[in-house]
Amino acid sequence: MQATWWLVGERFRLLWFLFSVIGTNLCFSICHAQESLTAPSHVCNPKESILDNVELKVAEENWRKWVHRVAGTTPFVSINKNSEWKFSESQLSALYLNPTEFPLAPGSKIGGDVVDTISVPSLQMAQGLNERDQAIVNRSLEAIRNRNEDELIVIFMGEIHATDLYMQTGSRYDTVFVSYPKDSQTSEESEGLIKLFAELGSSERRKKVDEDSAVSQLGIAARLYYYNKALGKRIAWDEFEAGTEAASPGVIVIQDYHAIHVDPDFSVVPDSETLKALGFDHVSVFMEGFPTGEVTDESLETKYDFGKTYQKARPEQAKTIRASSPSAWQIMISGDAIQYPELKDLHERLKAMREQGIKIKLLGLE
Repeated sequence: MQATWWLVGERFRLLWFLFSVIGTNLCFSICHAQESLTAPSHVCNPKESILDNVELKVAEENWRKWVHRVAGTTPFVSINKNSEWKFSESQLSALYLNPTEFPLAPGSKIGGDVVDTISVPSLQMAQGLNERDQAIVNRSLEAIRNRNEDELIVIFMGEIHATDLYMQTGSRYDTVFVSYPKDSQTSEESEGLIKLFAELGSSERRKKVDEDSAVSQLGIAARLYYYNKALGKRIAWDEFEAGTEAASPGVIVIQDYHAIHVDPDFSVVPDSETLKALGFDHVSVFMEGFPTGEVTDESLETKYDFGKTYQKARPEQAKTIRASSPSAWQIMISGDAIQYPELKDLHERLKAMREQGIKIKLLGLE
């Protein structure tokens, strides 16, 4: 009988030991996975670790959905997703076979006139990069190479610069490109800016992107032609339609069109909660149009707000407007005369991130 009770006791102690080991290892494994993917190491609490792991899975799914909806691992994927004027496989073939008769997307216009074909080799951008172009690419590459694991890099640059960046680096697992949507109804600049011009006696009207819809296609086609002719680099059609699912968070290249109206419902970057759950506690934003070094919020606002730009560049004329045209002055100081809506949209989103606890650093690329 004593032997039986001794045997039962030993089995109980063995089971207790096994459960203790399993519980400890489970806690360690969950914590270790959490530490490697998101935040710095912390004391393990199994309930907190499981919750954090669930939040990470949700964030990863949100990231994938965002990339699938609007972005891609090449600049061309995003343009074809978000632009009414899409590149076609036949256009890419024609670019390499007969670039002097490059066919534009149906209905494409230059200066309001429909244009069917154009000679790509005759375009200035087909001649290669100037010193400024290459400097912007070099500084972008440096930012990407020096990125910390908990740092999201956002690069705000024109479509041509984004094409240069891609053609000089190729597809990267941690880099996605996103472009603002544009179609025949998309307006340039802002209604407030045109009202200001009208108050000042200008007849300038608010243009539609549709009036120069060929510009984006031609710029990218010219660069692709240059890289093929000068460097022997030729892209395949699948670089226009694939590569969206494999993207990991790290670098977002925003392809700026410089002056188009932005739909506030279009998310050019994922939301703050998603970024924080993915482990990013700070975002470094590198922007075309600003000198290297840190950029202040004030200088950023002055860039996209025409009223502030004008007051800084022409203070005496601004005083004259204030005295002679109160209605124009009110528009000028209202913050509605926006000349770069895309830049303002990005700034508003960055300020919202800052309010959610993400550190934001603004830097120039020029």
